[in-house]
Amino acid sequence: MFRLKIKICKGLATHFPWVKMRVWAMHGLGFKLGKDIIPSPGIMFVMMNSGDSGSLEIGDRVGIGSGSIIILESSPGNSRLQEIYPSDKRGIKIGQDVWIGAGVIILPGVSIGDFAIIASGSVVNKDVDAYTLVGGVPAKKLKDVPKVF
Repeated sequence: MFRLKIKICKGLATHFPWVKMRVWAMHGLGFKLGKDIIPSPGIMFVMMNSGDSGSLEIGDRVGIGSGSIIILESSPGNSRLQEIYPSDKRGIKIGQDVWIGAGVIILPGVSIGDFAIIASGSVVNKDVDAYTLVGGVPAKKLKDVPKVF
C-alpha cells in the first residue's frame, strides 16, 4: 500500500494542473516544504518507490521551473558496480526565495542557499552559495545576485 501511495503522489506532484495539489502530493512524499512554493508542472522526482530515498527540504517562496529533475537517489542498479559505487541517497536542501529555471537537474547531496538562481538547463552537482546565479553543465557561478532584501 505504501508503494502505491508514493506512485500516486509522484504522479500528482508531476502532472496535476493545480499548484496546491502538486504541493499536497509533495507533502505526501514526505518532503519538508516552506510556504508559497511554486512547483511548475513536469517536475520529476527520481526516488525509490519504497520511500527509502534521500530527503528533500524546500524553503519559502521557491519557484521550480517546468521539466526540472530532482534526483533523490542514484544507483548503478543490480550491476556489480554497486560493490564499488553504492546507492547515493543524500538529501537535497533548497533555501528560501530560490529560483530554479526550467530543465534544471539537481543531484543528490546538494544544498542551494537563499536567494540563489539556477539558470535553465543547468546540472547542479555541488552546493550553491546564497545570493549566487549559477548556470551550465556542470553549474558554475556566473555572478552574484544583488542583496536588496
